[in-house]
Amino acid sequence: MRVFAWITLLLCCSTWAQTRLGVESFSTSTGLVHNQVKCLLEDREGFLWIGTQGGLSRFDGFYFENFSFEEHLGSDSVLELVLDPTSGVWVVTSNGVAFWDGQEFQFPAWNQSLSEVSLKFIKFTSDGRMWLASRTGLSFIWNSKTGGSLSSVPIVQGKEVSYLAEQSNGDLWCGLRFDGLVHYRKDADQWSFVDAVRLPAPNVNFLAEDDQG
Repeated sequence: MRVFAWITLLLCCSTWAQTRLGVESFSTSTGLVHNQVKCLLEDREGFLWIGTQGGLSRFDGFYFENFSFEEHLGSDSVLELVLDPTSGVWVVTSNGVAFWDGQEFQFPAWNQSLSEVSLKFIKFTSDGRMWLASRTGLSFIWNSKTGGSLSSVPIVQGKEVSYLAEQSNGDLWCGLRFDGLVHYRKDADQWSFVDAVRLPAPNVNFLAEDDQG
């Protein structure tokens, strides 16, 4: 199993009875695609993926392999890196997504639907759907790697999505930047707004389920 150095992270190693701490930095001078790092992800093979303002780097512990998405997506600013539930890595930019299948990047045809929505993040739920949150709403697709088309959630159309959380019972909670909270009841297949009176503020940035559900 590979052992990899992580960017600007502490590497701990035990020597005899003492612990030594070391810090190693990487930048464009050592092969990184851009110095403004926005996200990090370790894949199932142990590679470290680094999303930056100016492209994507994959680090094997010794060398960087760099990728650009300007030609296919019109943007090199990587917002998020997400492990696919089965295999591969998803790369999120504001203009769309790319999927690393282990050999090369694939660019889904449904990316065309995202070119003007300003994508923010994606999330996979337990039922197999990929959800795509943007500054103008929320969409989902069932077969993200094999094609199909996006379906939008009408109740949040035109609203900026800040967070999406799945409850243990399969319900979804969608936090909005200016418009409060929306609840999806899986058993009824129904979306509804949570009463604003019950919220301390209309900006919902994070959601978490406690041990009581």
